[in-house]
Amino acid sequence: MLTVTWVHALRILRTWFRNVGDIIFLVVVPVAQLYIIDAIFGNLVDLFTASFSIDKATVLTAVSWAFILVITSGGTIVSERRRGLHDRFWVQPQGFYPALLGRWLAEFLRATLSVAIVCIAATLFLEADLVQAFGWKFVPVLLLVCFASSGIATVIGFSVKDTQGAVAFVPLIVAAMFLNTAMMPADSFGAVLKHIVEYTPISAIVQVLLDSESPRNWALFVAWVGGFIILAFSSIAMSGKGQRWAH
Repeated sequence: MLTVTWVHALRILRTWFRNVGDIIFLVVVPVAQLYIIDAIFGNLVDLFTASFSIDKATVLTAVSWAFILVITSGGTIVSERRRGLHDRFWVQPQGFYPALLGRWLAEFLRATLSVAIVCIAATLFLEADLVQAFGWKFVPVLLLVCFASSGIATVIGFSVKDTQGAVAFVPLIVAAMFLNTAMMPADSFGAVLKHIVEYTPISAIVQVLLDSESPRNWALFVAWVGGFIILAFSSIAMSGKGQRWAH
């Protein structure tokens, strides 16, 4: 099963890395976004709160793009289903699960590469120092986030009817990019938003990196990451049994 899973992952990876648009979307666009955040929003945040951190902005950008990438893949899964590709997986001797696990593996490798590119670019060109800011624990934390986010592609791919439905998830990422404590402290938001911002996924990641001694921070982080992983495995289990969430 492991070999077949790897074969499916390679099939997906080859498709991505043969497409110039996909490569630009993976390498260039996230770095450009980080530069814009630093050059434009960083100055605005400093003007009002004097608390902008390129290290936290790097985490924000890296995590956001890990999720943006899987949303685009959710649309790809919908297209594959409509073409009957997933139905053909049923007749393979190894069954249906290796194909979905292969997708998860490919998404994880791509998300990890994207996160690494953002972190390296921030270090080389924007004077970020993630090790000094967070310690080396930022590596396993971001890897775990990549793993959790990568399974969401299957959730999206089997819960919408068409590719437009997958795009509908993008506003959630946009909201998460602004409603978090990576850009500004929670006290900078209004009374209502303050209590929402403190519990968003990106806030949970940043807070556990800044204060890994806090049980509260770890509880929130594990709740979000664990929730994504459980949701992804549940989606794979249900789709593997032939139960479709959307027709």
